[in-house]
Amino acid sequence: MLGLLGLLSATLLAACSGSVPTATPLALPTATAAALQLPDPTTAGDVYSAMHKQGLGIVATNAVAGKEPLTRINATYVGQPLTILAYSSDLARAKYYAFRDGTKPGAGAPTYAYAGLNVVVEFGPKTAGKVPAPPDASLASSATDLATVLEGLLGPLDERSLQRSSNAKPAPTPSPVEASPSAS
Repeated sequence: MLGLLGLLSATLLAACSGSVPTATPLALPTATAAALQLPDPTTAGDVYSAMHKQGLGIVATNAVAGKEPLTRINATYVGQPLTILAYSSDLARAKYYAFRDGTKPGAGAPTYAYAGLNVVVEFGPKTAGKVPAPPDASLASSATDLATVLEGLLGPLDERSLQRSSNAKPAPTPSPVEASPSAS
């Protein structure tokens, strides 16, 4: 009991002693691409919200629910059409919105299309029956800003465009080949 009283007395004495402890500022963690990564699968709404929080100034015009894609959000970004399509899985995305990374858009396709996780984001104008025109400097710059944010949210992107704006996905590295034993 005496030990407890001694501890309480020491605590009260320290609290009333007049010296004020100084606070050491804490360093707050900075956001990293890994910290921003959305879960797989994710929703179109989560992608839209995360893009907006990153300061892209995207304005949604409407959203439509369906089977595949599960959700489609039509929006604008820097005055250009932007569509977010969320599928049930990355396999469903690849089945219903198939393209290979690095290919050019065909007739009726938007200037840029990015795919990551279970999501496709289309950006830029599209005209039925026509291949998109090459992007001007403003559209290309905006596409680069968009791709930078999407890479942080969705991971490495597949991109279909006339002028690449995202980082190229690294080529798969071949597995090391064991050296064959030499004849002696």
